[in-house]
Amino acid sequence: MQDFFNSILFAFKEIVNFKTMKLPLIFGVLITLVWIGVGYVFWTPIVTISAYLLDLVPFTMIRSNGAWMLSTFFYLQLVLITFAIVFALMGNFIFNYIQKSRYGTFSMVIALLSAIFWGIVWFYKGEYIYHQFIRLLTWLPFETIDMTLAYLIGFYFIYIEKFTIFSNSFL
Repeated sequence: MQDFFNSILFAFKEIVNFKTMKLPLIFGVLITLVWIGVGYVFWTPIVTISAYLLDLVPFTMIRSNGAWMLSTFFYLQLVLITFAIVFALMGNFIFNYIQKSRYGTFSMVIALLSAIFWGIVWFYKGEYIYHQFIRLLTWLPFETIDMTLAYLIGFYFIYIEKFTIFSNSFL
């Protein structure tokens, strides 16, 4: 088991090595620029199709799934913000007592503890948070929710297609 963790830490150390990441970084930037161009050209038709598809779905389903998606997004943001706050407030203090070779392990532990903490909060208060998002989506006009979701679906489509085509080109 120790060999497994050592190999993961070695992989993380190699990822931050510029020689290792130069080629993927160049290809990633080029492919991202191409898909930004595709998104710019086809944005209006994608949003129109997304809005049409959303009109076929009942509002209660959109509201329920939208609340679930917002709750999940909120959870992820809280995990990242907690991680950033811990590093901003205590990072320099803690790094004075940790060896440089243990920085990666420390970062993973802080991220895991942050996710566990907010997971416990969601376990006990997740239904309340979900219902608050349901109330928010009920107060907003349907057109606002409809167009917002159409834009999110359009962005999601362009984002996912970029990675799907990129990953399939290497298989």
